[in-house]
Amino acid sequence: MVTNRYLSKKTSSILTEADLLHAGSSFQILGKLAEGTRLSDVEVAVAKRLIENEYVAQYTGRAKGEAISPPFSTWSIPVFRSFLEKIEWTFGQQSNDEIESEALGVVRESPYFDHRHEGLEIYLLAAITDLLEKRSHSSSAVERIVGPADIKNIFLEILAQQREDRIDPAHREWEHEPVTDKRNLSDKVLAVAPNYPMQRLSRLARKIALARHEKDAYGKEYVSLQLRVLNACQDELEQLSSVMESAMSDVEVDDCLTALVNASVMRMSDLSSTWTYQIADEEAIRGAVLTLFDDCYLAFDNA
Repeated sequence: MVTNRYLSKKTSSILTEADLLHAGSSFQILGKLAEGTRLSDVEVAVAKRLIENEYVAQYTGRAKGEAISPPFSTWSIPVFRSFLEKIEWTFGQQSNDEIESEALGVVRESPYFDHRHEGLEIYLLAAITDLLEKRSHSSSAVERIVGPADIKNIFLEILAQQREDRIDPAHREWEHEPVTDKRNLSDKVLAVAPNYPMQRLSRLARKIALARHEKDAYGKEYVSLQLRVLNACQDELEQLSSVMESAMSDVEVDDCLTALVNASVMRMSDLSSTWTYQIADEEAIRGAVLTLFDDCYLAFDNA
């Protein structure tokens, strides 16, 4: 940050070099900028020369001694004044904590911030700051620009990173789950309820087909869901074993399926506080339960 003290040190030599005014003149350029007071042409010229010199000093060092001319060196006094007036000049004694708190507030006010980013503000701020730092070193003025698309991408990347970190690892154990019954859902239903309506069996088959598409779309996250649902169903079937019989009515079959879905919904609700599931609504869980019957992992009887 350029200070008034720094400015006064540079003023005399710059006036001599630029032949703008006689030696001994003094300015309050920063104060006027902060107050919004219009600068004179001479003050703008002095500010421009100061900034040009500082720019050359900093970027020449980065370019291994090669002189770097500022992109604004050819601007006229009116154009440079317009540039200065577009900057919000604020001078104070803010602590680092205050500056960080203010920056985090700006992050929360972003149109790309929503409830999913709660608690991730510090990571968003760090990523944005890092991007600004990297872009500032580019030799191209265009490449130094950080636009809305860049900021939006950061919000999406941080969210994706966080979600990936919280995917339920249960999918790693799926291959160790034994297959216990090779009949499909229809065979298992008809084995205990021979009069179960075929129309309802067809509807169940359509739900299974949809669940398989969901599994393809969500991959290992869906496999984790399946294993958690399987465990919940197995626990529930143990509770129901005392009332289940080898012969069931179609209503009893439906009631059993409903009980399994409800138990699975409760299990997934508890797990959602620890792991992130994009697909753990009741309908998806119902599809997972039916698929487990169709894929040989669950049955109404012990055949």
